[in-house]
Amino acid sequence: MLLVVPPVGCSRTRDPDKPQRNPPEPSIAEQAHAVRERRSNQIRLDRTLVVDRDLKSLSGLESELLRINFSHTEITDAGLARLSQMKEIEQLRLASPRITDAGLACLRELPHLRFLHLIDIPITDSGLEHLHSLKSLESLYLDGTRITDDGIQRLIAALPQVHLHVDDHHHRLDPHGAEHTH
Repeated sequence: MLLVVPPVGCSRTRDPDKPQRNPPEPSIAEQAHAVRERRSNQIRLDRTLVVDRDLKSLSGLESELLRINFSHTEITDAGLARLSQMKEIEQLRLASPRITDAGLACLRELPHLRFLHLIDIPITDSGLEHLHSLKSLESLYLDGTRITDDGIQRLIAALPQVHLHVDDHHHRLDPHGAEHTH
């Protein structure tokens, strides 16, 4: 019998011999209800499209949520500003083609943000500048962005403690890239 051991490191790959099952995903309202009842401290939607108006479900959770993972959204800068009111957030994973460089400025409002993953957000080096003040940030994943090595160098100078992945790989300028393997 072959034992498949998941890789250790930043991300896990799925076992190609194991079929994927997609159980129903609890709605944002259902997950928000679980947070209100203190049965959870996170909201995670992998397949459900999230738009700005859906974030109304998060009202009253500003000091309760620690993790938000929205893998499929059309959230705008206004929606990101709403998420930035969740002052205790430690982990934010967000995919949205509608967030701009200017929209990232509101992330400065998250003093506890440790893990940030921005997916298919068309930001440039200008947007990356807004992250320089995130002194609690430990890990940053940037997938499908428009950043350059110059922007990465400035980010690393501002946040030397940050572990950096770009497009699913350790960035060659990341001083922490050799600390673990995939």
